[in-house]
Amino acid sequence: MSIEGTFLNSRNSCASARFQSDGRKRASILEAARRVFLDRGFAAASMNEIVRESGISKATIYNHFTNKLALFEGVIRLEYSNVAEQRLEYDNNAWDVGAVLHQVGMSFMTRMVQPDHIRLLRIVIATSERFPEIGRVFSNRDRAAERRALRASSGNRCSEVNSKSSTSTSPQLNFLICISAIS
Repeated sequence: MSIEGTFLNSRNSCASARFQSDGRKRASILEAARRVFLDRGFAAASMNEIVRESGISKATIYNHFTNKLALFEGVIRLEYSNVAEQRLEYDNNAWDVGAVLHQVGMSFMTRMVQPDHIRLLRIVIATSERFPEIGRVFSNRDRAAERRALRASSGNRCSEVNSKSSTSTSPQLNFLICISAIS
């Protein structure tokens, strides 16, 4: 390999390592901020506490997030991305619409009533009066991630339904199973 090729490969490796390091730092910042916000609430949380909790310099945190509000928005987005990516639990072989709806509803509610999720939701509600953009971030969360999670949890059921004769399944069940195909 030529000297130039070695230099380019080295530079690309450094850029890739820096990108991975930035991603890990960002994740560490968000996790530390989540703990501080859950413990203290948005108004009482300080960037200095987040710096202490994360072990990352204030300058680095401000390189990733312009202010405390932007950091809180990042925590909200991460929380709902994590919730959306969790698989909904239900019997993949069940053809009883009522039973599947019940299982999906129970799976969803189990996630929604987790103590940290409720605490974060309360903080969002309390903060939204003073900072309406927080309420908008919450209400406009990543619906695409929710649809991807639904598709992943439904697996290939939609193609199974489409390959069966229409007499073997009801239109309601076809709708339930195929809803994840809607984008």
